[in-house]
Amino acid sequence: MDSRRSTLPRSPANAGPNGRRAGSNTRFAGLGEPAATEASFKTLWDTEREWTPTILVNIDEAETAGVETARIGSVDSLDAFREAMVRP
Repeated sequence: MDSRRSTLPRSPANAGPNGRRAGSNTRFAGLGEPAATEASFKTLWDTEREWTPTILVNIDEAETAGVETARIGSVDSLDAFREAMVRP
């Protein structure tokens, strides 16, 4: 086996600012400590659970009022929406 170090670039996954690996010295957005993963996912979960019903009602009301809306429920529908938006 070749003992030389690989010259391939490292994956940017988990890299912090300036390409550093995430760790206790990594500062993100000026914060001293990175947010805990569990807390971040809980915030996303709670926000989705609390806001989604209201957002869906607002969309239904807008559609009833004749406002053009787009229901994006998959990657394919997101791609189609993006393509439709960039066409003249």
